[in-house]
Amino acid sequence: MKEINFGIIIPIYNVKEYLQECLDSVICQTYKHMQIVLVDDGSFDGSSEIAYQYFQKDSRVTLIQKPNGGLSQARNVGMDYLMSSIPKDCKVYAHSDPFVPDYIHFLDSDDYLEPHCIEKCVDFLSAHQGIDCLWHDYYLFFQEKAEYSYLSYFPFKKEAPSILLVEEMFQSMTTQHLNFAWHGVIRSGLLKNLRFVEGIEYEDVAFAFMLFSRSVKIGILHEQLLCYRIRKGSITNPHKVSYPSYMKDLEGKFLSFWDAKFYNLFYSDCINILRAHQDLQEQKLEEGLELELKRRLRWRVFHFLIPYFYKIKKNNDPRHCLELYHQIRQYGYVPILPPIFYIIKSFLIVRSRRIGVFVKCLIYKLFSLRRLGIK
Repeated sequence: MKEINFGIIIPIYNVKEYLQECLDSVICQTYKHMQIVLVDDGSFDGSSEIAYQYFQKDSRVTLIQKPNGGLSQARNVGMDYLMSSIPKDCKVYAHSDPFVPDYIHFLDSDDYLEPHCIEKCVDFLSAHQGIDCLWHDYYLFFQEKAEYSYLSYFPFKKEAPSILLVEEMFQSMTTQHLNFAWHGVIRSGLLKNLRFVEGIEYEDVAFAFMLFSRSVKIGILHEQLLCYRIRKGSITNPHKVSYPSYMKDLEGKFLSFWDAKFYNLFYSDCINILRAHQDLQEQKLEEGLELELKRRLRWRVFHFLIPYFYKIKKNNDPRHCLELYHQIRQYGYVPILPPIFYIIKSFLIVRSRRIGVFVKCLIYKLFSLRRLGIK
């Protein structure tokens, strides 16, 4: 049987404190046959030097240094390199020429893999031929509290089969939310003409819609093989207060960073939805799959755009979010309801999220006590 070749793409930006743990978890994987592509996205905190040290000591490591352009661009540069397209405006340190891997796994540079992660993925892929995309579970580490959470955030039912057609995958999910990047591995053939949307947050949303619209056979691995770190300064942390490269155009145009952050999130969701819709229109999908993907787009509009669009002001809309929102409405994703409905829905969402956070915290505490043998 042919040995499966893996490509691991790790974008790096100012993560000196966590980078060594991340890279050690990759080079120490029990499965060795892989290319490791580090994409330094203009770090200035010493991360570049650490990445170069790993390039020097492991022949599987390639280091690409580029100007800061954001997470999506860094991932795209990594994919371009593995597809033998030399990135522009980049400095490449490599021990050999790249070759297209069989599968690709993305990993954020403040997270890390379990030692057997890639080996378990390889075993699964070897046992089940023709997998387009393989999901695996993960657990959380809260950096500020130095606490792990092993509660499953996996979006699949426990009884979900290991092998599913993509339409069956959606029926086995426990949520309407759809995103994918570091959540598992992807057959590289699907990525030849597929890239992350640059300049937005939650770029893994549009990517997931485009990915699964091209997939047929899906694998589900119910094992926690990755540690996802929650920390201040990360893209997904609400406490981050500095303007990243993709928000520089908003600096000084709002009363506070948080106003600009809200605006950028709304803009990002508009772009995610429009890009996913555009991709669906360009493909000839089976009716059932197309309807399912569009239903999930409507869910995202209903939960992430409708409750908040009234907060976008016409006289302070530098990225024309209102025009984007009305374009989404024209595509039929926005139901026609009286404005008071959206205000009430926004209030209920905020209240329900607070209740949800309280319940999750309570479950986590009970779970922790049970693990310690306390009832």
